[in-house]
Amino acid sequence: MEERYVCQSPLLGKVEDFIVKDLVGHVDQKYRTVSSRSSRAVMGHSMGADGAARYSILYPDVFCGFASHSGSLDLSFLLNCSLLCHPRTRTTKDSVPMSIPH
Repeated sequence: MEERYVCQSPLLGKVEDFIVKDLVGHVDQKYRTVSSRSSRAVMGHSMGADGAARYSILYPDVFCGFASHSGSLDLSFLLNCSLLCHPRTRTTKDSVPMSIPH
């Protein structure tokens, strides 16, 4: 498990789960949104751009893209991801394979 503020960590909790699952669900339920992947993107500024890129790449079933505003974009997490070898599935160390939509 990576020790980064945009991931899951013993110190900060399940930040990634909160944003990708809880926050997206809450926004779709509370506000008038088009609750589909094709209508949802994630944006981050500075260090948050790293998280936006990560979430968009690892959760293509949730986000159709991302925007980086003044971000450094550390994509080293892809080294632990089968996305590079198998473009139709993603697998991280702590998850099961998941089909990527066309």
